[in-house]
Amino acid sequence: MGAGVAGAIKRAGGGQGIENEAVGQGPIPVGEALVTGAGRLHASFVIHAEVIGTDSVTDADKFKSAT
Repeated sequence: MGAGVAGAIKRAGGGQGIENEAVGQGPIPVGEALVTGAGRLHASFVIHAEVIGTDSVTDADKFKSAT
C-alpha cells in the first residue's frame, strides 16, 4: 500500500492502521477480497480486492471474481 489508490487510501485514512488490519487478514488469493475498518476516512470500511498477482498480470476474470 505504498503507491497508487491503495497508498492514497492509507494516507487519507491515517497511516498504518488500515494496512496493518489488511495484512492481519491476509494473504488472500488473487480474485478475492477482504474488508477492513476505514480509519479516519468518511466511510465505515474499506474493501481490498486482490486483482494482481506476483506476476503483475490481471484480467477481467480476476476483477469479476474479486468484486
